[in-house]
Amino acid sequence: ADRARYARENGLTLRQFDINRDKHPDIFKYYKAATEAGAAETLVRKELDLNHDGGIDVVQVFGDDQQVVEEHADLDFDGRFDEIAHFAGGTLVHKEIDLNYDGKPEVYKRYKGGKLALIESDRTGDGKIDTWEYFEDGVIDRIGVDTDGDGEVNSWESKGAPAAEEPAPAS
Repeated sequence: ADRARYARENGLTLRQFDINRDKHPDIFKYYKAATEAGAAETLVRKELDLNHDGGIDVVQVFGDDQQVVEEHADLDFDGRFDEIAHFAGGTLVHKEIDLNYDGKPEVYKRYKGGKLALIESDRTGDGKIDTWEYFEDGVIDRIGVDTDGDGEVNSWESKGAPAAEEPAPAS
C-alpha cells in the first residue's frame, strides 16, 4: 500500500516482479510517464529485496539519462541502509559507509574515473576523519593518520597494496 501511494503521489507507475516465484514481489520499479508523443516512459527508482524476506535491501535512483545516480544498500539486512553510493554518468564517484550501524557514515570512499582514489575514515568513533588512504592506479600509495585529533595528518605510511575491486550497482 505504501509503494502504491508513493507512486500515485509522485505521478509514477509501479511495476512489481517476483523473481523467485514465491508469489511475493522482490523487485519494484517506478516509472515516469513519457512527456512527449512517441517517447518511452523512464525508470526513476528501483527497489530490490535481495534475500526475499519482504524488506528492501537496495534502492536505486535513476536520472533522466536512465543511469543510476544514487544507490542505498542495507549491508546487514536489518532494514536500515548502511551504504550510499553516488554516481555521475553511470560511474561511481563517492560512497558513504556506516560500519557500526549507528546511522552515521564512518568511511567515505572517493573515486576518479571509476577507480578508488581515496578512503577517509573515522576509526576512533569521534565523528572526525582521522585516517586518509590514497590510491594511485588501484594500488594504495600512502596512509595518513591523525593521532592527536586536530584533523591533520601526524604520520604517513606507505603500503603498495592493491585496492579491492568494487562491485557494479546491483541490478
